Amino acid sequence: MKKANKPILLGFGVVILSFGFQNCSDVEFKTTSSLCAEGEVCTNSLPGGKCFEQTYTQPSTVTENQALDILMVTDTSGSLADERRQVAEGMSLLLQQLPESANINMSVMLAHGDRSSYGGKLFAKRSSDIVFRAQNKTRQQVSNYILENLASSLPADNDTDGGEVLLYSLYSSLFNNYLSIQSQGFYRQDTNLVVIMITDENDICSLGSYPRPERATPVYDPEQREDDAYQKYCVDSSGRAIVTPMAIKNGFADIKSNAQVYVHSISYLDPDLVPNRGENEIGYGVIDLVDQMGGVKVDMGRATNDKDHIPRALAKIGELTQKQLGYLKTQFDLSATDQVDQQSVRVFVDGKPIYNFEFNSSLQAVKLSSAGSAGSVIQLEYCSLD
Repeated sequence: MKKANKPILLGFGVVILSFGFQNCSDVEFKTTSSLCAEGEVCTNSLPGGKCFEQTYTQPSTVTENQALDILMVTDTSGSLADERRQVAEGMSLLLQQLPESANINMSVMLAHGDRSSYGGKLFAKRSSDIVFRAQNKTRQQVSNYILENLASSLPADNDTDGGEVLLYSLYSSLFNNYLSIQSQGFYRQDTNLVVIMITDENDICSLGSYPRPERATPVYDPEQREDDAYQKYCVDSSGRAIVTPMAIKNGFADIKSNAQVYVHSISYLDPDLVPNRGENEIGYGVIDLVDQMGGVKVDMGRATNDKDHIPRALAKIGELTQKQLGYLKTQFDLSATDQVDQQSVRVFVDGKPIYNFEFNSSLQAVKLSSAGSAGSVIQLEYCSLD
């Protein structure tokens, strides 16, 4: 049986950045009596209408490194089809939070082992580039790429119970296939990296490797493939765990010593929200890696009754990424109301009115072509149609 290769990189650096959604942006709301720039006349004609002022402070340090790689690592089990589509839709919202100047490359990785053609490698359908270069692409082109390569039917890997070794595939990409992937235009040198991991089960490499007191007994595996896959891919000949969150974190620290790495997950977190069917279970292994890397864990269970939960969470991760990487924020969601009066929108940058902005009515958001500089204060004023 094939054993996981012994690491060829020795990583002692630590990449730890811990943020919560509550720290995503410096936003404040207050009711205001006037929405007019100096010399203008404007009124809200709806009786009882509410008006708001929303302010945002740009990062104090703005990066000159506009390059960003985004990797989506996914379980390929058929049971995950609906959730993958929600993720695909949410990824578009994530990207909208990043500036158009960002040099973004995207790719997909399947949670497969070495008997598959895709284990530890980048994946794309035949009609797509293996690395999608999102800069200067239209929103529709970006959406089409993500839907085709994440939301549509994906190859399965029976050797890993349908494709449930996210940790091994990511590990292999770092320790076995890194140079090959870099030659394809991904894992670029000195380029920041965002990883989104998607699964509705625990990772096979989490089976017995680093148990926690609250870890539940794994759901019964009717195909009886998980234990064999664990022995093949996750441990060495003596049974010592090789593919662990710490090993992956150290690998990232080595190859990305001059860049930042963020790992986020979409999986089940709350035992009370795990559907009592199939092999659904808490995403152990994957969420352990996110804990090591200080990322955001999105609870897939909340999407059962709220189909917008995952897209909204990814939009928040996009906003968080913008802040973490020191990008100027250029899109602002007018979130104090669900129905914005478009005619009432006013924008100020450092106290000066800005008129060349785009209002997206479907997103209820303002897009700026000029969003100030480091430390600039963006002020948005608007009224509700309610």
